[in-house]
Amino acid sequence: MRRVLHVRQSSRYLGLERLVLQAAAPLRRQGYETAITILYTNRGLPPDVSRSLPPLHPMIEAAKPYRVEVEQILDRSKWPGDIVRRIGQKIRAGQFDLLHPHGTKEDLVAFLVARRTGVPVVATAHGFSRTFRRLRLYRLLDLLLLRTFPAVIAVSEAMRGELVAAGVRPERVRVVHDAIDSDDFRAQAGTEPSALRRQLGIEEGAVVLVAARLSPEKGHAHFLAAAREVLGRRPDTHFVILGEGPLRAELEAMTASLSLNGAVHFLGFRTDVADFMNLSDIVALPSIREPFGDVLLEAAALAKPVVATNVDGIREIVRHGETGLLVPPADVRALAGAMLRLIANPAQAQAMGTQARGWVAREFSMERMAQRTAAVYDEVLGETRSNSGMQNAER
Repeated sequence: MRRVLHVRQSSRYLGLERLVLQAAAPLRRQGYETAITILYTNRGLPPDVSRSLPPLHPMIEAAKPYRVEVEQILDRSKWPGDIVRRIGQKIRAGQFDLLHPHGTKEDLVAFLVARRTGVPVVATAHGFSRTFRRLRLYRLLDLLLLRTFPAVIAVSEAMRGELVAAGVRPERVRVVHDAIDSDDFRAQAGTEPSALRRQLGIEEGAVVLVAARLSPEKGHAHFLAAAREVLGRRPDTHFVILGEGPLRAELEAMTASLSLNGAVHFLGFRTDVADFMNLSDIVALPSIREPFGDVLLEAAALAKPVVATNVDGIREIVRHGETGLLVPPADVRALAGAMLRLIANPAQAQAMGTQARGWVAREFSMERMAQRTAAVYDEVLGETRSNSGMQNAER
């Protein structure tokens, strides 16, 4: 059994953390044991949120049912010298065969650890934020680091194209889509929709949900403008927005200026996303850029139709007219029209949601992702699998 140490900088237990844990069992069946080092950080969080963080990262407790070893290292400094030293010691003591980082800071740590220990690195590029100048600089640094690794996993064909265009050698980049444990996500939706309607004060009408970080690339401003058009035809519609981010105050001000108060509900960061998604009639993703779009997999698991922009990795998930509707980015009229079409045709919307559930179960299963990930590991370690060659990992 080969051993892989994943490195993830994180302050909460969110989708990516859950994905790494849920992939552990199918990867074990492929011959790879998963361990995780969490770089537990509070940097970039509002002071009140930072103070509320528990002493132990919640992933440590969440990992127990998956039989995955998780260790946390407090990450309070920009320079990762102590982190590199500790992970280097862990590599030697644990005899790990591979290091698998999941982000810019993690890639820097992996690069430095690899130089000390000689352990090979397989990094996953989940996407880059360009919201601030600092983040754009981090992207440039990360692209330089990714060029040095023997293999890089891109979460979509669109992400692969960005990496290759930035100078990462194309033969080193493999596409392995994210996946979802649909049964697990459905099990999380335990609250009755009627109870949530009472909580939000929604008596009747359709509910449209957006679950995304409140940052420019997610397109919330276009969504609010489209919401105003929808309300002109369907005044009983409600719009639920989950997530936090730098644009919250600006988006709340825009909501007031468009006279949308009462119809738009900003709920902030939530751990019960499945409950609110189960409440919704439509899940929308109005992104300007989107490397993949895991929220679309979650919507499909609950058989919810989606309205999303025809950009990047989204078009690799949504089949227009079959599992949802795709519209051009930043096109308010098209976005509103797609939402109105599904609201007016609930039977068609339900059929799309049902098709989406089957499509995602087939194409984005945890087993499929694990097989393709293991094939990348095999290649880096110089092995060949008889039952799953690199043709399953290359796209």
